[in-house]
Amino acid sequence: MNLNAARGVSNWETFTPDLIVGITTGVVVGLILFFAQRISQNRDDRLRSQFAWNSIKPKLSGAAHRQWQMDYHDLLPIPAALSLLNEIIADQPIALWRSHIKAEEKGLDGLIAIPRIRDLFQSAAEEVESALDFVGIQIADRARLPLDVLKMVVRSRAYGFEDSEVFLTVTRINEAEKLRVKAAADKMMAVPRLKIALERYDDAVGVYTEMVHLLRADLNPA
Repeated sequence: MNLNAARGVSNWETFTPDLIVGITTGVVVGLILFFAQRISQNRDDRLRSQFAWNSIKPKLSGAAHRQWQMDYHDLLPIPAALSLLNEIIADQPIALWRSHIKAEEKGLDGLIAIPRIRDLFQSAAEEVESALDFVGIQIADRARLPLDVLKMVVRSRAYGFEDSEVFLTVTRINEAEKLRVKAAADKMMAVPRLKIALERYDDAVGVYTEMVHLLRADLNPA
């Protein structure tokens, strides 16, 4: 065998090992670059989301501290804080921020539930108002009492107030009628349709209250 032929055989014998080494090296380098890019991208996403979240906190804090103007004449509209929070986050990628930010952010977790809480609250309030009309007309007519006052008393109880709070704003009924109004309100609230609606409303108020307290504490830590 001449020298050139020997070299050809030698080169061919090393081709496959060299190819394997080359492919392996390429794969390893590719994986290193891929993971390095992923780490860099994740870091950039986390920083952008954290910046966006920090930037919106003051506006959210202001909304969360809005007082609930409770109206004896209607359980709607829903609390201003809940409505404003929902408006602020409507166009914000809250869920995306949450996926990027690994640190504990209770306020951010609470915001994700805002649209659901808003819908729950409004639905419950509308259900109570509908039941008040349906049940109240019948009882008010039989008891010969003003329907609007009966409904105001039930709403005040839904808010957690005493009946006396309503009577302070109503001057057209006497003490005897106040006792009859209280008894009629008791009857109204015992009717299953209104009773169930009020229980749902109470649950919605509890969820809302817990959420807004969480937000206030997280956005304005002591």
